[in-house]
Parts: sequence; C-alpha cells; structure tokens
Amino acid sequence: MMLNIFAYRSVQWFILLLLTLLVYGHTLDVPFYFDDFSSIRDNPVLYQWQDIQSIWHYAPLRFISYLSFALNYAVHQYSLMGYHLVNISIHFLTGLMVYLLVRGLLKTTLLRQAHDVVYFEKMLTFLPFICALIFLLHPLQTQAVTYIVQRSAALGGGFYLASMTCFVYARLSYLKSRQLFYVLGCVIFALCAFFTKQHTFTLPLALLMIEGIFFTSHNSRYLATLLIGMVGLFCIWLGISWLLGIESFSLDTLEGMTRDTDLISRSQYFATQMQVLWHYIGLFFMPLGQRLDYDIPLVQGFSEVKLLTLGHIIILSIAIAGIRRVPLLAFAILFYYLSHFIESGIIPIRDVMVEHRTYLPNFGLSLLVSRIILHLILQTKVVSKQKSYLFLLVVGVVILSILTWQRNEDWRNPLAFWQENVALTPEKPRPWGMLGEQYLQQGKNNEAVEVLRKAVQLGERSYLQHGSFNTSGQSQFIHANLVIALQNIGQRKEALDAADRFLSSNIPMRGSTRSNVLVTKGNIYADWQQWHKAEQFYREGLQVYPENIVAMSNLGGILTLTGHLQEAEYWLKKVLRRNPDDKEANMIMDMLNKAKRQRR
Repeated sequence: MMLNIFAYRSVQWFILLLLTLLVYGHTLDVPFYFDDFSSIRDNPVLYQWQDIQSIWHYAPLRFISYLSFALNYAVHQYSLMGYHLVNISIHFLTGLMVYLLVRGLLKTTLLRQAHDVVYFEKMLTFLPFICALIFLLHPLQTQAVTYIVQRSAALGGGFYLASMTCFVYARLSYLKSRQLFYVLGCVIFALCAFFTKQHTFTLPLALLMIEGIFFTSHNSRYLATLLIGMVGLFCIWLGISWLLGIESFSLDTLEGMTRDTDLISRSQYFATQMQVLWHYIGLFFMPLGQRLDYDIPLVQGFSEVKLLTLGHIIILSIAIAGIRRVPLLAFAILFYYLSHFIESGIIPIRDVMVEHRTYLPNFGLSLLVSRIILHLILQTKVVSKQKSYLFLLVVGVVILSILTWQRNEDWRNPLAFWQENVALTPEKPRPWGMLGEQYLQQGKNNEAVEVLRKAVQLGERSYLQHGSFNTSGQSQFIHANLVIALQNIGQRKEALDAADRFLSSNIPMRGSTRSNVLVTKGNIYADWQQWHKAEQFYREGLQVYPENIVAMSNLGGILTLTGHLQEAEYWLKKVLRRNPDDKEANMIMDMLNKAKRQRR
C-alpha cells in the first residue's frame, strides 16, 4: 500500500517537473533585463565570490540571493543558461513545497475529521497536485522565474513555504526525533528566508495562523502559543539588528528600514495598494496584458478608494468568519493578504506595482481555486457533471501552460517585449528608455535617438507633475543612453553637449552610469583621433567606477595605439580574466601581441 502511494506521488511529481520544463525550458537564452545589469552583470561584488564578507555588507537582508548570484558567476560567468537553470530549479522545488504543505494541512485532525473517508482520501490524493500545478504553471509567476534578478522573490518564497511545511509536519509528528528534525528545518528555512528577501518577515505570523486555524482547540493554549510567537518575533528582530549592526530600539532605524523612498507617504502607498491588490487578483484570474513596468498613479487618500478598500474588508471578514466552517479556504485567503503585507502595506516602495511580488501570495489563490474545483468534482454524484468539471480543469491547465509558454517567449525578444510594454504603458518614461536601450544594443541608433528623446520628454513631464517621484532611478540611464546613441549616429558635438549637461546636472546617478558617459566622451575623442583626450576620459571613467570593463578595454586599445604596450596588456588581461569571451578585448590583445612581435 505504501509502495503504491509512493509510486503515485512520484508520478505526480514527474508530471509537475515535466510541465515546468515544458513551459520554462525555452527561457535559457533570455537576456538580462532591468536590474539584472546593475545587480548581476555590472556588480563587482559578485566577481569576488569567495569574499563572503563583501557580499554580506553589500546586501545583508538579501545575502543568500546575492551569494547564489556570486556562485552562478563563479561557475558560468555571463553565460545565461546557468542563471536560468537555477531559477527554474528553484521554482520547481518551491512547487514541491506547495505540494507537501497542502498535503500536510490536509492531514491535520481538523480537516481529517471534517469529511468522510472516501472524500478525504481523494482530497489527499489530488488537491496537493492540482494546487502545485496551478502554482507552477501560472503565467503571473514568470517574472519571478524568467527575470533573473527576481530569483530573490522565488527563493525567498521557497524558503518561506519550506519553513511552513516543516512546521506542519513537526506538529503532525509523534516521534520526538522526527519532531526535532522538522523543528530544526523550520528554523533553518526561516532564517534563510529572512536573509533572502524582506517580504518573508511575515513568516512567524503565518506559522501562528496555521497553529490557530488547524491545530489549536483551546483558547488558553493558543494564547500561550501567541505569546511565545511574539517573544520569538522580538528575538528575531534583536538577532537581525545585531547582525546588521543597527540600534534595535531606535525609531529612526525602524523608520529607515521600513521605507524604500521618502517621496511617498505611508498613507498614500497603503491607499494605492488597495487598488493594486485588485489588479493582482485580476491578473491571477485573467492573466492578460502582463508587463514588466506598470504605470499606477498614486492615490492621495482612502476617500479615492473607499469601495476598493471595502471589498478587501468584506473578503477578509468572510475568511475570518469561515475559519471553523471552511478552514482551508479561510487560510488560503488570509495567507494571500498576509504574504502581501510587507510589499503592499505601509512600507513605501518606488514601484507601486510589479508582478514578482505576487509569487508567494499566489500560493493562497492557487489553494483557493484548486480546493473549489476539486470540491465541485467530488461533491457531485452525477458522472456527466464530474466529467465536465474535470474537462474544465484540464482545459484550464492547458490554457495556463500556453499563456506561460507564450509569456516566456515574449521575454526572449527584448525589443518586442519593450515595444509591447510601451504600447500598454505609453505615458511612463522608463519603458521608453528601456526600448531605446534595446534599439541601441541592436545597432538601431536612429530609432534609439528618437525613442530616448521621447523618454526624456516624458521624464521631464513626470518631474513637473510628481517632483522626483519615479524619475531619479530612470533618468540617469535614459540620458546616458541618449549620449551614446547620438555619438553612434555621428552627432558627436550634440553628444558631447548632452554628456556635459548630464554630468553637471542634479540628476542622481550611479558611479557606473557616470563612468559610462565619461567613456562615451572618450569614444568621441577617439573617433576624432585625439588619443590623449580619449585616454583622459577613459581613466576618469575608471576612477569613478573601477569595474567598468568597457573603459578597461578601450583604454587598453588607446594605449596599444600609442605604444604603451605593458600597461595596455595589464588592462586587457584584467578584462579577459573577467570575461574570456570578450570579442573587443580579444581583438585588441591580438593587435597588442602583433605589436610586441614587431618590436622584437
């Protein structure tokens, strides 16, 4: 009997793996997007992957995420396949955690006693599989999987669900040794979650919710558990603040850690999220019009979203009222809102809506939908109705698979991807800027200039309307790329003027961006064969950002042309150690070796 159950479960896991590979297998060549460049490709911290301390200081609350990127770089350098294989593996393993968690919840005494044996056994056999199927195949999950840097959302979600799973199995176990094993797993996975991404900080509350809904039957026992949980939360905060070297009881510290931007008030952000949450729910049930960059206007107060807020309150009230009658459905709804609390609550974040934030909460909706579907199939005694419901389930899974496959296909073509995003979000400067960058990378410089000028125009309009809101993070790249595009089409004087205006402006910019503009100025002077000035700007670019590979390669080229072969070799070798396949550096190195042979 046990062998048959194991074989059946293995078949289900194999189907989950096969379908996951089917809808994500063609994403191994999806290029870097957005923050992939600053966080991975151009991040010098990852190049020295053995220096754990540097990675820790760079992003302590995302330490495990960046450590995984560093290990990827150590093995694959810039080869995209390795990064995507890790992301797909994380997604599949998280799906298995969904499967095991749902199976564990069904085994609790509360749910076991609520149904007859036949109904319960069928739920135990099929519900975990259907829930994991929806979770793994839903197109809304693609951003956390295919967009490489958002591994942190998927990995943090995986640790979160693994900790919950261990907690449930610890409560189900009777053997002390097995209980200890699961408790240890629960703690380890929780700590991993906390240092992967901050959205996992609601995990202790999720564990208390499981305890309160599925296990505790006496108020006094639950109050004791709640007290222990609160003490645990306080100890976790003390531990994290100690590790980060911050003052545990400072209100200023707490204020700084619980906001991403000072340009949005907490009330504005929370009111806006009342609208955003409905967008997320709508995308789960109708995943059409997906995009990487949404344009959601800020809501100034709750008076603008009264009905939307009331809708959330009604849903939460229904869930709370149904805890004893339909505990699994109530848990699914409450979990959805709880897991959104950090990023869709009172912690202001610059981008008010992005799809990868739904990765973990989508478990709640997957459980809700799968539970309702399976109940409809099992509760009817009419065979024709059962077949109809089953057919609709299969059709739904097929549709989700097709949509996910197609969404991943969109990610493979960055130019078409951003053209679609611009069409869906025409008034936001950042998608225009990213479209311009894609034109630039594909050598379509005239199109890049036109689109980037449009992005600058929209950015200036946005600045007038919102102050600095949502512009500082994108203006630097838009202006820098415009300088490069102007230089590429031969408008060198205009490019120099644009570069000087940009470098002397008050636009906040990263060192890497300033360095790229300085390198572009160097390229212009190199085109004019003013080698000394070109060398000067390449060196300035390296002073601003010492890890600029293009600056190193170009400086190596100038030094080769001017006969400074020893220093040129130093810079070129530095580039090739970082990226042995760099075509430009290899070409210049061949020139250098030829020059060295001629000198002999």
